[in-house]
Amino acid sequence: MLFDDTHFYISFRCWAANREAELVANDMRRDGTMVGEDYVAVFFDTFRDRRSGYMFVTNPLGAKLEQQVAEEGEGGFRGNNSANDWSCPVNPVVCPLP
Repeated sequence: MLFDDTHFYISFRCWAANREAELVANDMRRDGTMVGEDYVAVFFDTFRDRRSGYMFVTNPLGAKLEQQVAEEGEGGFRGNNSANDWSCPVNPVVCPLP
């Protein structure tokens, strides 16, 4: 992870236990669920309470999901408009987050 005055830059390098396995990614919708797919996620504990913060998720197709997480996930607010301008190129995966 790197940062400058306006962004965090996060890079992922992922391996599969079975090199013959194919990536599972079907959803390209913004704020889709990505359930049952391969994805990477980053959580920021911005309130420093280990219960609430912000989550950014992307899959191999470049679908994006951001969400405010509250009370250990009980009060998720999907599609928080304050973070809609983040980008995530698929290969290599480097995500600049505002």
